[in-house]
Amino acid sequence: WPDECIGLFHAKQRLDREQCQHICTIDPRCAVWQLNDVPDQGLQCWVGAGTNCGNRKGHPARFKVIAGQRIVHGDVLVLKSMPGPKIKNLYQIGVYHDGNEETSISRCRGWCYSLISCQYWQYGQTGCWVDAPFFSSDRGMDPEKVVQYPLTASGLD
Repeated sequence: WPDECIGLFHAKQRLDREQCQHICTIDPRCAVWQLNDVPDQGLQCWVGAGTNCGNRKGHPARFKVIAGQRIVHGDVLVLKSMPGPKIKNLYQIGVYHDGNEETSISRCRGWCYSLISCQYWQYGQTGCWVDAPFFSSDRGMDPEKVVQYPLTASGLD
């Protein structure tokens, strides 16, 4: 897993691998932790949901990843497979640029399963789409852009 994510939060008091991993392991809302060695700044712990972990949206990494992990807290129970219509207001992670389609589907599923608030994920020609209200609503600035709850036929395209 290419753990060079963007969209993480700096956990300033966590300065080693064990502390960084621990802060994410004990919080079910934390999906990713990364311990980075930043030139002239030393070790830094970053935690959160994490997006664009492989290509960083074209932004080069200005750090060396020492350790990192995407965590699934608990078990996942799939209630229904929905291969048909697209669910409205999913957040587009997009196409993964390394690996084949099977790897990309696995990464998309893993992204959703690691984020406790993610109830739906879909993968198609335009890549990975996930239920991530924080991102789909532009960090809460557009609160209507979230997946309908409960999901009904009007929440599907």
